[in-house]
Amino acid sequence: MISSARQGIQPAQQSGKIPVLSINTGPGSIYRKNSGIIFYIYSIIKKTNMHLKKQLLVTVGAIALIAVSVAASLPQQQREEPKLVNLKVFPKNIPYRVLDHAMDEWAASLGVHCNFCHARDAQTGKMDFASDAKPEKKAAREMFVMEGKINKKFFGSQKDSLGMFKITGVNCYTCHNGKSHPEVKVPEEHHGPGGPPPGGPGGPPPGGPGGPPTGGPGGPPPGGNPPSGK
Repeated sequence: MISSARQGIQPAQQSGKIPVLSINTGPGSIYRKNSGIIFYIYSIIKKTNMHLKKQLLVTVGAIALIAVSVAASLPQQQREEPKLVNLKVFPKNIPYRVLDHAMDEWAASLGVHCNFCHARDAQTGKMDFASDAKPEKKAAREMFVMEGKINKKFFGSQKDSLGMFKITGVNCYTCHNGKSHPEVKVPEEHHGPGGPPPGGPGGPPPGGPGGPPTGGPGGPPPGGNPPSGK
């Protein structure tokens, strides 16, 4: 009986159509009828699920494409840059990013932070970059002007469209070397064999030990009087 039911399923699986219910009126016809209907319903559900999956994927892909296109067409919002005030040695139209980069270079060259030149607002506790309360800020401006004169005179540096020097032969680090105040160091004097000459800086006085004898060649006569009879 079971084998008869399986035989009734095979034609339905191969053709994919509704099985003919009146093919066989024998004992196995009921099993063939039920099995064929069940398989037909299952095939419809399977095809429907595959269609829904494909339709869902197409819909999601279309929505994603539309979202990307809309995002690309919208104008990009730029971060609002702080307003620069109290500029005295920098160009008035200098962009904030350029000025901020220059401040980073200065701080690194001196090994300091913003509060070395800039004062804090007593009420808000934030840095007041426009304030001229600290003398270090005035000194930094003077050093910047001096640097520009040196680079222009000795290194032929020219300014760009913003008014900043394009080529710098010297900069803050040239003298500071990572220190807030450059060290002034006098080089030690080195002399060859015999030491410094007599009478010179660091040398013995004339007539003393290591100097020419008094009255001899290269020295005055005894008593300091010039020789007579000539």
